[in-house]
Amino acid sequence: MAWLFFFALLFLTQLLTYQRYLLRKDADHREISNQATLTKERLQNVINYSFSATQTLAFIIEKNGVPQDFDSVAKQLLNSNKYIDAIELLQGGVITNVYPLKGNEAVLGFNVLLDSARKSGAVAAIQKKGFFISGPINLKQGGAGFVSRIPIFKNNKLWGFSAALIKLSTLLDAAGIDTSNNGNFSYQLAKINMATGQEEFFLRNNNSFKKEYSIPVEIPNGEWRLYIIAEKSITFSGIFFFALLGFILAATGGLFAWFIVKQPLRLNQLVQEKTLQLQASEKNYRITLERIADAFVALDTNWCYTYMNSKAGEIFNCDPKNIIGKNIWTVFPDGAGQPFYQAYHKAMELQQYIYIEEHFLSAERWFENHIYPSPEGVSIFLRDITKRKKAEQELQQSNERFQLISRATNDALWEWNFETSELWGNETHQQLFGLTMADPVPGENVWQERIHPGDRNTIIDKQAASLTSDKSVFITEYRFRMPNNQYRFIYDRCYILRNLQGRPLRMVGSMMDITEQKKAEQEIENVNEQLRQLTRHLQNIREEERIRIAREIHDDLGQQLTAIKMGIVWINKKVPDEDADIKNRLTNIITLLDAGNVSVRKTLNELRTGILDNYGLIEALEWQGRQFTATTDIPLLFNGPKETVKAEEPVATCIFRIFQEALTNITKYAHASQVTSSLTCTNNNIIFSIADNGLGFDTELLKSKNSFGVLGMRERVAALNGSFNLESSVGNGTSINISIPL
Repeated sequence: MAWLFFFALLFLTQLLTYQRYLLRKDADHREISNQATLTKERLQNVINYSFSATQTLAFIIEKNGVPQDFDSVAKQLLNSNKYIDAIELLQGGVITNVYPLKGNEAVLGFNVLLDSARKSGAVAAIQKKGFFISGPINLKQGGAGFVSRIPIFKNNKLWGFSAALIKLSTLLDAAGIDTSNNGNFSYQLAKINMATGQEEFFLRNNNSFKKEYSIPVEIPNGEWRLYIIAEKSITFSGIFFFALLGFILAATGGLFAWFIVKQPLRLNQLVQEKTLQLQASEKNYRITLERIADAFVALDTNWCYTYMNSKAGEIFNCDPKNIIGKNIWTVFPDGAGQPFYQAYHKAMELQQYIYIEEHFLSAERWFENHIYPSPEGVSIFLRDITKRKKAEQELQQSNERFQLISRATNDALWEWNFETSELWGNETHQQLFGLTMADPVPGENVWQERIHPGDRNTIIDKQAASLTSDKSVFITEYRFRMPNNQYRFIYDRCYILRNLQGRPLRMVGSMMDITEQKKAEQEIENVNEQLRQLTRHLQNIREEERIRIAREIHDDLGQQLTAIKMGIVWINKKVPDEDADIKNRLTNIITLLDAGNVSVRKTLNELRTGILDNYGLIEALEWQGRQFTATTDIPLLFNGPKETVKAEEPVATCIFRIFQEALTNITKYAHASQVTSSLTCTNNNIIFSIADNGLGFDTELLKSKNSFGVLGMRERVAALNGSFNLESSVGNGTSINISIPL
């Protein structure tokens, strides 16, 4: 038998050892998978930034030509797109512009289409007519790196390329790839050569990569593959120790089993002696429990009765002999979910003594429960405390009355006992009705009759609803007729005391005269209305001043600039071609005049958008949306009615200015990838909304910060008697909805 126990235990411990080995192997694989996925996402981010920079530069060249301030544009692209080392512009195949210039001087004037070692990427971009990233290649300025290009076509002919340079070291740092072999993992990047079909590796690494784990990294011109292996493989020292420990445990268990087998007679003798002692102790214990005046029951771990004394049988109206072995929750099914049910289970769970007081509705009696748990079950002593609880409840009711009265000091206090229909009121309460303390307290009908007819039915319904609900507080305001027949505003706060079933027993309250407060609130509302009118007036003045300034700029400065340009053009034509310096200076002056005209038009649009006056609100909103998308590359979907919206000038201006302010905030703070906006008209209102899917924010911050932009939008709408609603939360974007009467 001992040998059998030894081999069984040995088999079990070695099985656990093998399972431990499998778990450790699976954990290593998951760690490698997670690391590979993270590195893949970082590589894709680098590629996305490269695509964004080259696409933006190509768009600028196609629309506006080569910018005179190329360095400024390139700097903005580098600031907006991380992990890019340089921005290049190629006309034909020749690199004409590069930023930053320092360290990249060698590439200026270099024709990539004539270089056999570097032209393949440019040729592939031309064939695809789209984004193509080549590399790693040996860079002209030194080192290795990747060059992403987008061909630029004008009139279906190749004009040149927009290009972004990423050094190999930059790519590795961005992806978090450590090539020093000092970390927990070794990495290798590879791609399939589209010409040869062979796999080419990017990194120098002495490790033998047997494709322990690989993950694809998608790029527009093929696929990179990331290889990763763990530097620290599964060690067998811990497994060997665990196996050795299992063998020792099995040997110890076998010796223990052998010892047990050798001692059966002695153990049987000890069991018999202890059994006799327990039987004698149990007999004395039962005699003692029958003598006590309190009820006592004992339950095993399955909640079955193991003992019940005669006092408990008397309380529960059952024979203790017939209850033994039965489940308490079967005998008393209504007890499940009651406080004592929860207390019994909690005591067994925590193995701690618990004391509770419980009201048994069926017997209308109170009992205190002393619950003593043990690993074998639970013992409960119960004592009838009904008389004590009634005295405590009466004292509690008296204390509650005085506590509530103390809360309502200096107000009209009253109490209504639903059980006895008794009413009580203090001196101030009696004075509200023109009575003294010697007069009877007026009843509910008298109170209802003094409520203003315009408030009476609403207050009566609210009071009835509060009494039928489970709420303990009822607060309301109403107009109340005083003894001089004048109405005053009353703030009535009531406390409802209920029994255990939730039925109302008493109502205690205080009535406070808040007429002066109401007058102050009305005065504040009047001031606010005056401020809104002033705001409306200031908005009108500002828009009129914008129109006046825009008109003067258009009629005076714009015409003067045009006249000057015409004069310069005439002079330029008259100057002989041999005077190249003068011709160049005149050409520069014309360029400056054109830029001045652009600035004037931009200023005119900011002061007063002409499209709003000439074509209406819908066209103005659609134009502003297109301008926003062209500037930020964020798509804006606008839904509006097909027919012309007939909105007065102040309403149209209000909606357009709010649209502009919202788009400005989205550009600065939202980091959104999409914006939606809509305009609808009803018979009486024009409804406008704009929403983004950006970062969002906590609207509570608007209360603590000087958010003048949002405040200005809100005041614009309020000045037109409209409604303004802003909703936002962190991570869920922001939406603005306004409604203005037509």
